[in-house]
Amino acid sequence: MYFIVLFISYILCARIYYLYYFSPSSKVISNFYLNETIQNQDFCEKQPPYLTILVFSIAECIDKRQVIRETWGNVNHYPEKMKRFKVLFLLFKRPSIILNDKVKSEGEMYKDILLFDFTESYFHSMYKIMSGYIWIQEHCPGTQFIAKADDDVLLDIVMLLNKLYQNMDKKDEAIFGSSVKFGHTKRFGKHPVSYKAYPFIMYPRYCIGPLYVMSSEMAFRTIHPSSRLTFVWPEDVFLTGIVREVLKFNIIELKLEENVNSSEFPSNVSVAFYELKPSEIRDTWTKLQNKDV
Repeated sequence: MYFIVLFISYILCARIYYLYYFSPSSKVISNFYLNETIQNQDFCEKQPPYLTILVFSIAECIDKRQVIRETWGNVNHYPEKMKRFKVLFLLFKRPSIILNDKVKSEGEMYKDILLFDFTESYFHSMYKIMSGYIWIQEHCPGTQFIAKADDDVLLDIVMLLNKLYQNMDKKDEAIFGSSVKFGHTKRFGKHPVSYKAYPFIMYPRYCIGPLYVMSSEMAFRTIHPSSRLTFVWPEDVFLTGIVREVLKFNIIELKLEENVNSSEFPSNVSVAFYELKPSEIRDTWTKLQNKDV
């Protein structure tokens, strides 16, 4: 009997601590409101896009941004019904003034870059996605969905939009992504997570970072708790796992493929392919265009 009572007490204490951890602080821990060095006020001037795709990039990767502009990110490749999206590249500043000036010139030319006055770092990825959400909330609140993608990703826009169209009734209750159900907390290695930052053995179910999508309403709702919880690296675990757990969002699965070899034919069920070189994006894009021929 003693051991049963002890076990029940342990479970209750663990549950209380779990609920306490997933309760946002009354004070702001992280301020995500950043100034823009490159502004893009005309992004939603005519009509808000149905889907806004925020692509994480860094200043040096102009070749990756260019191949996206020429392939899947170019609305002119699609029929009228599928032109309801826009791509916006999110960047932070580099120490090099010359490099930042090149990005500014690129932004003025293509009108598809947001450059924020914050230091570029992998550990600042949460600031990057939140800055994007806040910017859309202020300048393009009419967009229906917001996707986060990496700049080594190729999206099958038609398949993704069709998936969103089919789930419109669930758009304000679920994140779209490829989920990890039993992700162990990484205590060792290159970027370990301390027990103080996250005391549990496993992460909540989360969506992997190359691509996840949520309605703009859901994205805006993540801003408040995200700023009041202790950040746990990486951003996909924190936002689509921990913050999602706080807000009680569901997950709708999207199939993503990693490292599609240029000799392989891309899957007909995947909405995205990630960790691709620019040349591989171009080759895979060509195959996607011809897959129904």
